[in-house]
Amino acid sequence: MPPNKNIFSVDVSSAPTSPNREQRRILTPDSFPDLFEEKSITIICPGGAAPKLRISRNLQVLRIPDGSLAQNRLDPGDFLLKVDGKEIGDKKQFYRMMQDIAKDPDCQAVIVKTTSIIKLLSLNDDHELIKPFR
Repeated sequence: MPPNKNIFSVDVSSAPTSPNREQRRILTPDSFPDLFEEKSITIICPGGAAPKLRISRNLQVLRIPDGSLAQNRLDPGDFLLKVDGKEIGDKKQFYRMMQDIAKDPDCQAVIVKTTSIIKLLSLNDDHELIKPFR
């Protein structure tokens, strides 16, 4: 059966992909800045407890466990940019930052700068992807 050019698959990051998986375009703040909005969030960390969350290699929030200090503050899909004004270089650095917060009994809060999607993807009347995804 020949591939249908009007059908697109979606990967876990909600980025549209072509039927040919080798031509995948990943939805990130760098690739599509108009679809994202930056925000700063303050997370209260009593007694140096660090917020627990799982992130991907590209610093996207994947999961926030129940009871985490980040619950109701961050959302799955948010991209982490900075922690307390320091840029996050990679996933390991983020987890080291969280360990440092957990070791500091004087820490009362952590400010996390994130970016999240502000526009939903939709198909136009011709059932084609909107312009940024062509």
